[in-house]
This record gives sequence, structure tokens and C-alpha cells, in this order.
Amino acid sequence: MITVWCYIAGIKGTIEDRVHTLPFWIGLLYSTLPLNLLVYSWNDLGDEELDVMNPRKGPFLLGVKGVSHSDMKQVLLVSFALNAAFIFILAPFAGVTASLLFGVLLTVTNYSYNSGPQWRNGPMPLDMIGPMGYVLIIPFSSAINGMDFPSVGTLMFHVAMVLRSQLWGQIIDISYDMDHGRRTTAVTLGVKGARVFLFFLVLCELMAGVILVNDFWVSMFSLLSLFQALVEIFVYPSVPPTLLLAMLTGMVLTPAAGLLLLHVATNPVFM
Repeated sequence: MITVWCYIAGIKGTIEDRVHTLPFWIGLLYSTLPLNLLVYSWNDLGDEELDVMNPRKGPFLLGVKGVSHSDMKQVLLVSFALNAAFIFILAPFAGVTASLLFGVLLTVTNYSYNSGPQWRNGPMPLDMIGPMGYVLIIPFSSAINGMDFPSVGTLMFHVAMVLRSQLWGQIIDISYDMDHGRRTTAVTLGVKGARVFLFFLVLCELMAGVILVNDFWVSMFSLLSLFQALVEIFVYPSVPPTLLLAMLTGMVLTPAAGLLLLHVATNPVFM
């Protein structure tokens, strides 16, 4: 999960010093189910009609198939209460100001993306703003665990990583988004244009990894992703990936990300 990744990144490779502390475990627990429950249940409620038609979407946290609208609203309300409770518990460790700011920004980014303006529908580039809320977890994690504010390089690397992950998902869902009149970045650029933009975003991520983060394994992960983006541009540039191809890509990149997470957790990669 990207939430766990960002939480670990905020600890700056000192996990061995933190596993004996209570704030570390409360923050880690929060970054798994409670935080994801809020993000995905809110998104599922807004994407109710679209997710029913999408074969890669399932029940809660992956879509809304077989779930009633009233149940979805109830899950969202429970997730609000759960997140408020965790942020309140974490406030003595992170500080009241940091906790309130995180809670407000978390609510604002999810509201603007899923409700109200519904920026998830576009137009470009508004649909890319909401997902950048994931990056907020990094400084909040640092505050919870008594760390200094993350470096500019750390934040820039993760902004690029979040944006390219969002765009990759949009390319997979482009047919369903087009059918529902969405004006996402992928829909606006078309499959080929979106793939070129994806390549550019991964290239920015790689440059941040090489120049600002300056870590070999982080750079290798971005290079692997860049190679995948190049393959898609040259092998099937104008065709969105099938569910099988998307799963194969995930089978390559997900284990690589898992191994890199272990490296990030035990080495001062992101400062």
C-alpha cells in the first residue's frame, strides 16, 4: 500500500530505533486499514455507477459490486470516526498543530476529489491533485516519530511516484471513464499521449531518485518502471492494457516495491 510506503519513508531509515516505541506502532496501524478505509470508501461512494461496470473493481476498497448505497455511506461514516480517533490519539506525539493540519488537508483533498467539485472527473490537471494527498503522510509520519520535516528531494520523488501511479490507473480505466464523460488526464491526452506523459513522470521520478535522493536501489526501481513505460509506448502505444497485462505489470513492480520498502525502512534513504 502506498500509505504504508509513505509512512515508512517518513521515518528516514530509522525503523530499528522506532520499533520499541508506541507512536511508531500506532502510526503504522493507522496508515494501514483506517486511513485506507477512508480514502477508498469515499472514492467508492463517488464511483458507484462506474465501478459496477469495471471488471477490475470488486467490493469495498476495490469497488462497490454487491454493496448497497446505504451500506457504503455507513462505512464512510465509520471511517471518518475511526480516522478522527486515530488522529486524536496521535496528537500528543505529532503535535496538535501537525495533527489538525493533517486532518484538515486529508478531508479537503478527499472532498475535492470525490465530492463537491469531484476533481476525479477532471478536467486535467485537477484530477491529479487529490492523489497527491498521499504525500501528506510523509511529514505526518516524521512528526509522529519525532523527525525533522522531510527534505525537498523526498517530497519531489514521492509526488512524481504518486502522479505516475495515478496516471497508470487512469490508462487502465480509460474506456470506462470515456463512457461516463469523464475528462481525466488520460482521457484528454488519449492512450498514446497519456503513455508519453507517464514516461515523462517516471523520468522525473528517476531524476529525483538519482540527483536528490541519491540512492542506487531507489533509482533502479524507477529505472525498472521507466523500462515498463517504454515497453508500453513501443509495443502497444494506442491500446489500453488488458486486465491480464495490467496484472502482469503489477506482478513485476509490486514485489520490486516490496523489496525496496525493506531497503527504505532500514537505510537513511529519504531524509
